[in-house]
Amino acid sequence: MILLSNHTPLGTGRHRKCYLHPTDPTRCIKIVYNQESGGDKELLRELKYYACLAQQLKDWSGIPAYHGSVETDLGTGYVYDIVRDYDGKPSISLTDFARECRETGDTRTLRNVLFALKYWLSRNRIVTMMSTTGKK
Repeated sequence: MILLSNHTPLGTGRHRKCYLHPTDPTRCIKIVYNQESGGDKELLRELKYYACLAQQLKDWSGIPAYHGSVETDLGTGYVYDIVRDYDGKPSISLTDFARECRETGDTRTLRNVLFALKYWLSRNRIVTMMSTTGKK
C-alpha cells in the first residue's frame, strides 16, 4: 500500500487530488475525493476514454499516459505520467499559465501554446471536456 496522507497534493481539482508518486518521480497518483458530485462517474468516463486511446494513439507527448491503479491509504489511486516543464518541475495548470501570460503581457506565447495544443489534439483526434463551472 502506498502512503499518501502525509504528502501535500501537487494539485486539487473538482473531484480529484493529485500526488507525486513517492517511489517514481515521473508519475503521479490521482485520488477521487469528491465522489458525491460525480467524481466516480467522471473517473470511469476518463478510464474508458484512455482505454480507447491506448489502442489508437501513437504520440503521447500531449497528454499524460495512464498506468493503472494502486491501493493507497486514501483509497484507490490512479497512476499517470506527471506533466513537467522544460526545467523538470511539475507544470502549472493551463489556467495559471494563461493568467501569468496575461499578467506579463505575453499573450503571444499563450496564443502559440494554445494553437500548438489545438493542433496536437486535432491531429490525434483527442476530445477534451470543458469546465462548466462558470469561472472566468
